[in-house]
Amino acid sequence: MPLRPPRPALIAEVVPDSPAARAGLLSGDRVVSANGVPLTDVIEYQFAAADGMLDLRVERGDAVVNVSIEGDEPPGIVFAEPTFDGIRTCTNKCPFCFVTQNPHGARRSLFVKDDDWRYSVLYGGFVTLTNFSERDWERIAAERIARLNVSVHATELELRRVMLGSPRAPDVLDQIRRLIGLGVTVNAQVVLCPGMNDGQHLDRTIDDLVALYPGVAAVSVVPVGLTDNGIRPVSGIRRYTPEECAVILRSIAERERALRRRLGVGFVYASDEFYLLAGAPIPGAVRYDGFPQYANGVGMVRSLLDEASGIARRRGAPASRYRKVTVVTGVLAEPIVRQCFGVVARKLDCQIDVVGALNGYFGPSVTVAGLLTGGDIISALRGRELGEVVLAARCSLDAPGERFLDDATPATVESALDRPIRFAGSLREAVAALTS
Repeated sequence: MPLRPPRPALIAEVVPDSPAARAGLLSGDRVVSANGVPLTDVIEYQFAAADGMLDLRVERGDAVVNVSIEGDEPPGIVFAEPTFDGIRTCTNKCPFCFVTQNPHGARRSLFVKDDDWRYSVLYGGFVTLTNFSERDWERIAAERIARLNVSVHATELELRRVMLGSPRAPDVLDQIRRLIGLGVTVNAQVVLCPGMNDGQHLDRTIDDLVALYPGVAAVSVVPVGLTDNGIRPVSGIRRYTPEECAVILRSIAERERALRRRLGVGFVYASDEFYLLAGAPIPGAVRYDGFPQYANGVGMVRSLLDEASGIARRRGAPASRYRKVTVVTGVLAEPIVRQCFGVVARKLDCQIDVVGALNGYFGPSVTVAGLLTGGDIISALRGRELGEVVLAARCSLDAPGERFLDDATPATVESALDRPIRFAGSLREAVAALTS
């Protein structure tokens, strides 16, 4: 259920010269309803706008005004929040939940366990489906939702209930079948925990999900993530060793080859973290079938390597604005990042040093760039010869690009290091940041 009754939706920005601007809407206005229907989130607003006619009831200060917008052009309204009734929180108690492993004293928002299907639609997050109501099913059907990302973990009912810490969790296969019947394509995720849902249980999960292909389009398998500095998960949950990662990769590769012969796609994909932990070669792009689970860390390394190869083959390149650059990344991908930025350095004729930063916030066993904090970057780089600019991963910031996980801002890091810091989400963006 929603956290609160829906409130009028605050408009944060009206795009200049857009239909909304021409109709007289202003930032600070609050939308009460669209086409006579109260709004609970941006999805309902987008659905109302899809027909090309929006009749909005708007609060402006103490007044209420009616605004009409017509035409196929995007209205140009940017809301302050994606949901107007709060965020649906998770009622599960997964023994490996990363949120509960946040360090003591972290900001409150990091402890919000969201399990809101609307955020899956809007931002690609994964949901468990355990808190679905009939109203949710009605909306999925009426608003013709096309895709959802589902955290499955296991398809055996009792095992999944253990994995979720939820003794009443519904049968996820029944739920996925219902989604498919409504025209929804599902991407599934399995967070793999040693001795819990791997081995024959993973085989069963893959078998059950592939039986629903193409309604289930792809399955990603990712290793459980554990921190060092937060609340420890229940006894018995541990990280995979490099040797175990190699065994899992061989098993998934066998399944992928068989499924590719049968379906024309691999269907099941190990996350990049498994390959890096095992020290295994990264598969070629063809093995990722268009990267259907890229945002879940599946194929990012291959994409980075291919970007580097493309840059190396490119004829000519704009000159770098900087003679020396420092790139900061996580320890796990440091060798790959160094290899790729070596190509960039040669192409742009500049010096690029790559530094793998230890994670002091979550602990040194957390090695990915996306979980580095501003404090981690400062600790790793302070006292070094940094050159003229620092480049960091865009994924280490929040969605607006304003804060790290420890609440530090880019300006905080710049002040501490006395250097500007730039952010990039790909090698192409990095090249643009260094040349434009």
